[in-house]
Amino acid sequence: MPAESVVTVRERGPGAWPWIALAFLAIGAVHLLVGRATHGQHLLHLVFGAAYLLPIVAAAAWLGVRQAVLLAAASGAVYLLHTGTAWVDQPMENANRVVLVAIYLFVGVVAGVLVEAAERERRARREAERSAQRDAMVQAIASLSGALRERDDGTASHCERVARVAVSLGEALSIPPERLHVLRLAAVVHDVGKIGVRDDVLFKPGDLTSEERGRVERHAVIAAQLLRPVRGAEEIAEIVLCHHECPDGSGYPRGLGGDRIPPLARVLRVADVFAALLEARPYKGRMSVAEVLDRMRALSGKLDAPSLAALERLAASEALPDLG
Repeated sequence: MPAESVVTVRERGPGAWPWIALAFLAIGAVHLLVGRATHGQHLLHLVFGAAYLLPIVAAAAWLGVRQAVLLAAASGAVYLLHTGTAWVDQPMENANRVVLVAIYLFVGVVAGVLVEAAERERRARREAERSAQRDAMVQAIASLSGALRERDDGTASHCERVARVAVSLGEALSIPPERLHVLRLAAVVHDVGKIGVRDDVLFKPGDLTSEERGRVERHAVIAAQLLRPVRGAEEIAEIVLCHHECPDGSGYPRGLGGDRIPPLARVLRVADVFAALLEARPYKGRMSVAEVLDRMRALSGKLDAPSLAALERLAASEALPDLG
């Protein structure tokens, strides 16, 4: 599934910190240069005292409560330093000092707490949206899988076996759980495009003509076309589209090679070939695991090497899933 596009406050925070620090230093420097001889200068002194609130609020919004409170304390220290040296003979400034320093801390804490509460609410809302999208996508994929089973139970069963092998391979390759979920869904529907292949071609017991083979090879494109309109299934559609691509560029439908093939599609291809060779088909009998692995080793350049190595490790440790 596509990566989350919404950038959170904390993700943007490190880039904002230099600007916040620069604003704080600029306000402090200008404030220290303000004289005290006139009433206008006294008003400027109050204005710049209040201006410290700007970087404090920015820190709360971009960096969090702790950083906002630290900046509020720094602002209070600078303000006290200034008034304590420049306004020694102005006792009324003592009240201003206490009030403004308290305001700095109050604003830093309250703004930070409010921003973090809003962030939690946004995260919860986004997670609820993602969860609903995932549920809708899974339901759509389940519907496609059910339609495939109605058309061709053998292909639907093959997809389920491929999904079990693909997940085992993914675990052996240390693929994260959330990526394994994507891989499993792609495997479940990787052959759903065969719904669009004519029965006389799909179920033909003998060799296919070049035209018929072309029709069968269209199933990856048809599957991707069925999946792309499903919200959240764009990545799954791309994996399914590429599950017959080969590392040496000899696959179909686009002749991709090497790193141009999505990583999960490479794993899916190895699982698909393994299950297909293991199964009995109208044109061949069932093969043993040893025979399948021998055949797959001979397909140099056609299969992803790390995935094939993981498959061999699973077979050697008898950790392959039961494919029935």
